[in-house]
Amino acid sequence: MIKRLLLLLIAVGLTACGVPTDSSPRSLPTEVLDALNSAEPAEDTGGELAELWFVRGEKIAPVERRVEQSLSSEETLLLLEAGPTAEEKEAGLRTALVPVAADTPLVATAAASGLTVPAGNKQTAVVLDDQFSELPSEEQLLILGQVVFTLAPEPDESVLFVNSSGTPIGVPLPNGRLSSGAVNRSNYEALRG
Repeated sequence: MIKRLLLLLIAVGLTACGVPTDSSPRSLPTEVLDALNSAEPAEDTGGELAELWFVRGEKIAPVERRVEQSLSSEETLLLLEAGPTAEEKEAGLRTALVPVAADTPLVATAAASGLTVPAGNKQTAVVLDDQFSELPSEEQLLILGQVVFTLAPEPDESVLFVNSSGTPIGVPLPNGRLSSGAVNRSNYEALRG
């Protein structure tokens, strides 16, 4: 890989220095071909990439994390609550999913909360703890944006927010309105940084 980069840099350098170009293609020297063919392939670190959305200022921004295997929706929410890594914090990221009461998460999947919620196809039911309503409206929107962008990355995926008894609830949208049901990324696009 390094050899390829060096060769590319040399080629760019020669081109930039005014070396004349040929009128027809010619083959590469044998030593160059040997170097390219013997280069080791990039090392595969394994696992999968998970896209998490954190807060930067008044917007949300994506972060890719390498994970060993596909994460459940609940595991993903736990990563959001745990927040950004030290390096990500240095880049100005934070999480809005900070519980008001200790040992009580602001959000959890309905399944993890022991609730059976009839959710549509490609829809995740997420419980908003009662403490959610105590937060300033700006933080509520950031939490909802983080959850929706992380759990519903595709246009046909959505999140249905429910209360602690499993009843679907309307949640605030960036335009000042309340949703009347499940929401997706398009509802929180204004939060994307």
